[in-house]
Amino acid sequence: MNHVNEQMFNALLDNRTIMLTGEINDVSAEMVTMALLYLDAQAVAPIHLYINSCGGSVYAMNSIVDTMNLIKSPVHTYNIGLAASAAGIILLNGEKGHRYATPNATTMLHQPIGGAEGSSMDVEIAVEQLKFIREKMFEFCSKKTGKSVKQIKADLQRDKYFTAEQALKYGIIDVILKTDKGGK
Repeated sequence: MNHVNEQMFNALLDNRTIMLTGEINDVSAEMVTMALLYLDAQAVAPIHLYINSCGGSVYAMNSIVDTMNLIKSPVHTYNIGLAASAAGIILLNGEKGHRYATPNATTMLHQPIGGAEGSSMDVEIAVEQLKFIREKMFEFCSKKTGKSVKQIKADLQRDKYFTAEQALKYGIIDVILKTDKGGK
């Protein structure tokens, strides 16, 4: 991290704000989870997680989601562009009533994607793991949106894109932010 980025990162932390941008991988997940733990240790107060990401690793996503759920501070999530795939799940995991999107934001949810190579047994094991992750994700989305698991399964057979209005109606977010200088 260069000096300017470090200064901005620290200034955002001073305001209990974290940015999650780009690919969700081990490095970005480490930064977000460290920031969540640090801010929670400072005070139990809302943490603001701004998201503009095309997604990434389900395992890196799980570390962020699990940390959000472990800490005492509520995490308010904001889709400020694109919250796709793993990023959409992180958005959905925000504190109920405090999941936001800007008017032009897009959210995309889909089934987990994976690949496998190796022996036929290794491929079978990887397929079973992917199915397990998929079922857990369907249950998670059902719990967070209020939709039935059956509906989630039907809706997420393929990539499912949501405008801010559609995400609000579906239960992914709770509020569409106003982009005029008036705020929420």
